[in-house]
Order: sequence, then structure tokens, then C-alpha cells
Amino acid sequence: MTSSQLSAALFIAALLAGCGGASKVGTTADGMVGVDLGGGGADDLAPAADLAKYTGPVGCSGYAACLAGCSSSASCAAACQARVTMAGKQLFDEGLGCGQAFCLDDTSVPARCALDAKMTALVDPAGTAAGTCNTCLANAVAGLFGASCLPANSPDCNPSGCAGTVDNCKASTP
Repeated sequence: MTSSQLSAALFIAALLAGCGGASKVGTTADGMVGVDLGGGGADDLAPAADLAKYTGPVGCSGYAACLAGCSSSASCAAACQARVTMAGKQLFDEGLGCGQAFCLDDTSVPARCALDAKMTALVDPAGTAAGTCNTCLANAVAGLFGASCLPANSPDCNPSGCAGTVDNCKASTP
């Protein structure tokens, strides 16, 4: 899985954490990011979002909005990625990376995520409840997607250290 695919997979996992979680995030047979929602199919993906309003190049905020409309559709996420400007993608990656770093190594709370043995995915740390990492990721990047934290008073909700990167993303609109 490439770093771009990992970022997209982590985004999808974080987004789905607020909606009950996904059973598996990875790549589909054609190399696209996919989410198995447990329905039995190899790529049990939700239908693509209506992307009519995202037909031209988009900056970071448009990219985040486009991805948020994708649910778990890998083809939709790929369509969003095809439209984002290089600068918009860089700002998005910075915002997403800030949330990931917060969940991996925040000094004010115990780490909510850990790297797996292959150092390629974020997972629940040993001794934590299932879904701890996905919940942290969803809350830490909620502002990036204009989403609400669950619960609203979560200590992981929109960390102040990421406010600058989120603001930069929101301002990126070609």
C-alpha cells in the first residue's frame, strides 16, 4: 500500500469510526483503497457520492468535502484525488498527518493509536478497547472535514496543535 493509499485508508477508517466503524480497510484487487464493511463481498463498498459539484480542480477544502461525501467508496475517493491540486493535496496531507501524529504520540493523554508490526498502519494500542484508534482519528480530523466530534467533549476533538493546518486547508479553495 502506498503512502497516498494509506492516507486515504486512514481517512476512510477515521470517517467510518463515527458511523460504527469498518471491519477492514485496505486495497482492492485493482489497487484502490477499499473498505470491507462485512457484507460478504470482496469490496463491499458504498455507492459513489454525487460528485457533480466537484468537476474542476479543487483545493484542500474541496478535496476534504469531496472525500467526506464518498462514504467508503474507493472509486469516489479516487475521483476526488484526481481533482485535487498539488497544493491542496499537500495541505490535506499536513492536516491528516497532524491528526495522526496527535493520536500516535500526544503527551497530554495516552497514545490512542500505535503502528502495526509492519509500520504501515495505525492500530489500537495494546491494552485499549477495540476502535480506540479509529475514534481518535475521526475526532482529531473532524475539523478538517467540517464534521462533529463524537462525543462533542472528546479530549481528541480537533487538537489545538492542528488548528493552523486545518485553517490552512479550509482557506485552500481554487
